[in-house]
Amino acid sequence: MKTFPKTLHTLLASAGFWLIGGCASSIHVAHHPLPQEKQIPAFQTYCWAQGKAQEAIACVAPTGGHHNFFDTTLRAEINESLEEKGYRSSPCETADFFIDYRLGVHADIATVDKSAEDSLHDYGARWSFGKQADIHYEGLVKPEETFITVQHGTLHIAAFSPAEELLWHGEAQKVLSEKDTDTVRLSMIRNAADKVMKHFPERK
Repeated sequence: MKTFPKTLHTLLASAGFWLIGGCASSIHVAHHPLPQEKQIPAFQTYCWAQGKAQEAIACVAPTGGHHNFFDTTLRAEINESLEEKGYRSSPCETADFFIDYRLGVHADIATVDKSAEDSLHDYGARWSFGKQADIHYEGLVKPEETFITVQHGTLHIAAFSPAEELLWHGEAQKVLSEKDTDTVRLSMIRNAADKVMKHFPERK
């Protein structure tokens, strides 16, 4: 049975780590089109969801919440985007729609096979050599694996009617790095909000 040379296997394992690390530089954005969002361009005013209205976003983001460290930056970025699109902030009693966000973090487990002599299959045959040059078959052995926890940050932004009907929803996801500084994190969240809000409809 064919096996990979140790040097080749080391390169493959290293490539796996680099691929995981490479994902950390990308922000993945998704816009979830809704029939109701066609109403938004006719609106003029908005407000940030308050009180019970803050529960409305749970329909698209049941976990996560507001984050003190990012809150001011996020609200400023979203406000700026809405103003550029022709909307203005107003008291919630008279606003045409509500806006809100949720930040969350979840962990995924990634594995990288680091066995020196695994096969193309999940299990590889393993042999050993005795002192007298005799060969012993040890059966099928599962390749060794190392487990890596990858943390994903998720930003949800949503708009609702005063009756708490979902009008618009966009989200961004990014692999997080513990090495990021606070300055990098603020820049990252600002960039994520900007990318999501590009999909928000402009006022007519």
